[in-house]
Amino acid sequence: MSHLTDQSARDNHANQLNPCHTAYWKSRGYEEMPPIQDIPYIIEAGKKIKPEDNEANIKNPNKGTPGTNPQYDQAQGDRGKQLNPNHKKTH
Repeated sequence: MSHLTDQSARDNHANQLNPCHTAYWKSRGYEEMPPIQDIPYIIEAGKKIKPEDNEANIKNPNKGTPGTNPQYDQAQGDRGKQLNPNHKKTH
């Protein structure tokens, strides 16, 4: 990386690395910043999952965090619906 000597260039670089700043999203082709509540899901969806992490991810529900683990969710399927006492079975 080239040495950034200009303060505005350093600020711009920092803003492009900050998902809570519009410069981050514009540098990635978005016209504007998405709603703040959607940011974690957009970032997570863009990450590549390494095959060697798959087994651990399937077993990890991420309890105690605001996030979700897409591989765990997929492995569980519709278990949440099945356990929901308000869910009406369709036979």
